[in-house]
Amino acid sequence: MERSCPVRNPDIVARTEQKEALLFNPVDGDLVSINGTGILVWDICDGSHTVGTIVREITERYEVSRDKAEEDCLVYLKELEGAGFIGYTVQEAFHEENQAEV
Repeated sequence: MERSCPVRNPDIVARTEQKEALLFNPVDGDLVSINGTGILVWDICDGSHTVGTIVREITERYEVSRDKAEEDCLVYLKELEGAGFIGYTVQEAFHEENQAEV
């Protein structure tokens, strides 16, 4: 998971207001409200940042241990993925390394 890069579903409509945001999936009508930390994670889910990078960003911005940030981040990402709000890509260097081993 460390080299997985979460990427936002391009169909999702996001509206941010102050310290929270609403994510709307027009395909199935799901609507999710997220807080400031959720907004940070959502914004970083651009397909070029690994889960490890997101965890590091959380620990730098908030007073939280790496273990706690990683645990919470993985749960949150799993929820977003389960609801169809994000998917994953794999960092290219990692993909190329694995192809060389095959």
